[in-house]
Amino acid sequence: LDSVTTSEGRQAIVKAGGSRLKIVDYDRPFNFAEKINLAGVQTKADYLLFINDDTEIITPEIIETLLSYFEDPTVGMVAPMLKYEDDTVQSAGHLLNPIPFDLYRGAELRRESAFGILNVAREVSSAIAAFSITPRKLFESAGGLSLLFPEDYNDIDYCLKLDMLGYRTIFTPHAESLHFE
Repeated sequence: LDSVTTSEGRQAIVKAGGSRLKIVDYDRPFNFAEKINLAGVQTKADYLLFINDDTEIITPEIIETLLSYFEDPTVGMVAPMLKYEDDTVQSAGHLLNPIPFDLYRGAELRRESAFGILNVAREVSSAIAAFSITPRKLFESAGGLSLLFPEDYNDIDYCLKLDMLGYRTIFTPHAESLHFE
């Protein structure tokens, strides 16, 4: 937890996590990549679930849905549909063309999308790590998130490293989360 986390916030987190929770304090300037890497080496869990503090679960079974994609051994990371508070799309995965961009950012979900792309799980170039899951062994093999990208692009870099290792990044619309940014 960051040093700016209030005591009320810390208590709520401890209550929610119970005895399974291990708090790793972080007292440096904000660096998302470093925080994720630090937490990643503190666990023996099979999967690392990244959840930003500015996200809110929409799909109750989101974790189970994301985990189901790992039945395919070529999957390296899975991310849900990220939406803004106004129910528009924040991200339906990234395409690199040649720079990364979020597919259908700002689009209404009822909108017709090319080939129904907002309605199908599919491989993407990368995905936003704000709510995502990856196997810990792959995270370690890829060297975690790059500290060269303390705030942005560390998730894109990670997905590209997974691709170089032969693993795919999957976007699924069958799991949704708000991302308040």
